[in-house]
Amino acid sequence: MLDHQEPRLGPDHADTVASFGRFAYWTGELGDPERAVPRYDELLARQRRLLDDGHLAVLNTRANLVSWHGQAGRTGPALELCEELLRDVERHTPEDHPLRPITEAEHAHWRGAAGAPAEAAAALLLVLPRVTAALGPAHTDPFAVRWRIAHWTGVAGRPSQARELMRSLLTDVSSVLIPEHVTFLTCRVEYAHWTLATGDVEQARALLTELAPEVEAVLGPGHPEAVRARELLAALPDPAAGRER
Repeated sequence: MLDHQEPRLGPDHADTVASFGRFAYWTGELGDPERAVPRYDELLARQRRLLDDGHLAVLNTRANLVSWHGQAGRTGPALELCEELLRDVERHTPEDHPLRPITEAEHAHWRGAAGAPAEAAAALLLVLPRVTAALGPAHTDPFAVRWRIAHWTGVAGRPSQARELMRSLLTDVSSVLIPEHVTFLTCRVEYAHWTLATGDVEQARALLTELAPEVEAVLGPGHPEAVRARELLAALPDPAAGRER
């Protein structure tokens, strides 16, 4: 589509920019944050030639840049970009706009990734009711916030609590999302991770033996969650070695 639109309409035509935005979106969603970042950079440059910085489309693109920088392992830039975005979201959006609590949650998450997991979990717990009120309890964003609360709770040294939080989240996710949904699969991988972290090796093995090939089949072998599931499974101790002793 872009090969046809760009020479005929120009790179900054609204239709071309919309198509480029979908191209950037699916690049990230298919699990390729390294390529998503420059594509969102290019999208932002095109949008800024058409729109002012307070436009919702520009703010959303900046939010995506925060996420994909972070998922590509660049925590420092993600946190810095998120701090700047949060100030602009507060300046340009009404107090009840969903992007406000969503950006606050994103900021808390990258604070956790920067080395403050307990503070991140506490901040996410505070913002969760506002994200839920803005989007509804069955939206994937409140699910993501709950996943992050569990994750940073575990990283902060409470793996059993993290496992219980993920168990509760999985119950709610399973009632809303299809089994193949990326959020559902991500939650299952996280639950397996904290099951292993609590020392329940055999349960973790049972979960991951089923889960790893399923995630790979649905999301592709190169997707970060597929890689994570395989690495968790590979890290399990060999059961045969235990029987030999």
